[in-house]
Formats: sequence, structure tokens, C-alpha cells
Amino acid sequence: MNPIRVVETIIDWIFNRDEYSNFGKTGERLTYNTLCEIYRKKQIFRNLYIKRSNGRYTEIDLCTVGRGTIFVYESKNLRGEISTDIKNNWYQKPPDKRKIKIDSPILQNDVHVEALKEYLSGYPLDFHSVIVFNEYSNIDNIKCNFPGVHFIKCDKLANYIYKIRRKANLCITKKQLHEVIELLGKAERPDDSVKQQHLDDLKTAKTTCPWCGKRLVERTSSETGLRFLGCIGFKGYPRCKYTRSIRS
Repeated sequence: MNPIRVVETIIDWIFNRDEYSNFGKTGERLTYNTLCEIYRKKQIFRNLYIKRSNGRYTEIDLCTVGRGTIFVYESKNLRGEISTDIKNNWYQKPPDKRKIKIDSPILQNDVHVEALKEYLSGYPLDFHSVIVFNEYSNIDNIKCNFPGVHFIKCDKLANYIYKIRRKANLCITKKQLHEVIELLGKAERPDDSVKQQHLDDLKTAKTTCPWCGKRLVERTSSETGLRFLGCIGFKGYPRCKYTRSIRS
């Protein structure tokens, strides 16, 4: 790692030790360590609390910003084969276990990306959603193809980010980049009232459809027998097809 990055990380650890001791899962730590090799510390942001136009807060685990691009990362610490079908449903097949349906990381991270687009609407930035998998994931059968969404394993993340950055346009000035960094910095370490509001929003979100705002009800899949939450608007018009798995 670049010596400057090492010094910056150590200084940050000294002044924000609690954050490091509670810093996410293994996948998130590995992603963060990789990003420290690419970016200056001031360009990496963890645990951002962004208030959306609907008044609710969303928490973004990790993002980085440069002169042309913002990368928003969703780290998935999963084992086994990860696959998708033609309807963009996501599945995991852990070693020696049956295949199960999992939440779409695209939809999970799309909420974060849209929140940042609202928050930084005054700046012409190029947004990228990056889904990062660990070394124990087999992602060969992910067939989704969405503009601005990338699927990559952690050990290849650095080269991948460099590749995208080389092609990116420098769409904001250095002064604007400084302004964006300041705005993100304000959202990175909010007071306890913001964190409590976010927890309250999560409680509401558990029973409310994030797509249309209607009530979620528990259902059972006729194909797999697994329980899931589905929007009551599924049989209405316009039809809402939002679902979310229930973890046992």
C-alpha cells in the first residue's frame, strides 16, 4: 500500500477508533482495504446517512469520489454459486445445500445510488454501482446487464476501478470536487438523532413497499416453499411486483 495511504488510515483510526472496531462485515473491510490502495483517505466515505426527497434516511456503507465518477459499493460476503434468471431474480447455492432466493444487490444498491444523485444533483457526476463479491463466490452465472452496474470479485476490484477511471471524463473541476467531498463529509458522521431517525425509517420500511408505498404481506412461494414479503399491489393496477425474502 502507498505509504501516504497507510499514514492517513492510521491517523483516521486513532481519531475514529470506534468506527473501525464496528466496521461492517469481512467483505466490507476487504473492499475498504482495496480502495485505500487507490484513493486518498478524503475521497473514501463510510456509513453515509443521506436524507431522501421522501424524508427518509438511507445508509450507504461505502463510496468513493473522483473528478469524473462516484462509485457506490455493495459488498456481498457469500459462499457458493451466485446466479440470476431471465426475470432478474437472484439465487445463492451454498456448498452442499439447496439453492435459495436472495435479495437483489442491484436493487439494494440502486436505492443508495439514487439517494446520492438527489443529494449531489448540482454536480454532473458519472455514477457507478459496484457489487463486490468475496473469493468464495462463484459469479460466472450472473447474467444481468444494466448500464452503470458492475459485478466483480474483491481481488480484481483495483484493476477494474482503474480501468473505468481511465475512460471517465473529468466532468467536474477541482473546486467542485472539493465541494462534493465537503458535502459527503457532512453526511458521513451524523449526530445520534439522524441515526435514530434512520432506525425508525427501517422499521417502517419493513412493512412498506419501497416501490409504491403500499403494505407488504407475507406469502409462500409455490415453487420453493420459501416465505417472502410481497406488495399487496401485486393484484392491483398498476401492478407492483416488489418482493423481499424473509431470512429464517
